[in-house]
Amino acid sequence: MKAKSRKCVFQQMFVVVALLCLFAGTKVSAQEGAYWMGLSTKNPAAIATPSDWAYGSFSHVALDLGDYGKESYNLVTGSFDYRISPKAGTVGLDFYRTKMDLETASLVKVNYAFDFKVFNSAILSLGISGGTTFYKNELSSYHLYPDDQYDPLYEPAEDQHFKTFNGNIGMFFHSTKLSAGLSVTLQEQIAGEDNLAIDIPAVFTGVLSFKLFDKENFTLTPNVMVDYSDKDYTIIPGIYAEYKNTIWAGYQNGDFEDFHSVMFGVDIKQKFRIGYSYAFNDFLKTETVNIHEFVLGYRLN
Repeated sequence: MKAKSRKCVFQQMFVVVALLCLFAGTKVSAQEGAYWMGLSTKNPAAIATPSDWAYGSFSHVALDLGDYGKESYNLVTGSFDYRISPKAGTVGLDFYRTKMDLETASLVKVNYAFDFKVFNSAILSLGISGGTTFYKNELSSYHLYPDDQYDPLYEPAEDQHFKTFNGNIGMFFHSTKLSAGLSVTLQEQIAGEDNLAIDIPAVFTGVLSFKLFDKENFTLTPNVMVDYSDKDYTIIPGIYAEYKNTIWAGYQNGDFEDFHSVMFGVDIKQKFRIGYSYAFNDFLKTETVNIHEFVLGYRLN
């Protein structure tokens, strides 16, 4: 029992970081439509689309860890992009912060993209970004059992922390019909090796969307995102619908398995965006993963 409880502590230690990487940038918005929200965390070139946006979101994640019990945490994100000029390019900023019990993780990243027109009306952009992930926990304050102090084999846990450098390079093509992108994300530990050494593989991300149906008042856009590393890969297909450039809704699926995400929202006067996303294994069942996300956006120009 005691060994199992200790395992629980160290397993939970990685939950925040793993989910931060998994869910950041897979839901609610490319810069123009309301899918791939937060894509700039994986592909900085995506900020060079025709409109500049500022976003903020709040997510509540509820997890069922089986024998280890249930946990929940909140994730706060923010991002913006602004085109300085056609010659100077576009700059952006991404921020993520989450806390679960004794663990805290944050990410701050700066993006830059330069774009130029191709095929008369399309945009091809190249982007680069750099930032830092900060992680810390307070495991020393976690007491497994009141009588642990009398166990001669018991060693109290130590607080752990680390920092990683996050870098991205990408390209993104955007037109009225087709959007596509390819990027690579690199993470390298820059502090904390003395108490927690980690190894995060490079992740290649590809995205593609195509307006299958495009009439004056209604559009239907299938889309897909693929993440690949030497340890794993994830495929996230989806479909997105928009009515009168105002009301939108979408659906995404993780790896063609039982993990789903539904989203809907409204763009008010093409200036303000309000959205909601719900991701789940089993609809409204608390025995699995449930993620509720609320989004506010403002179009800068």
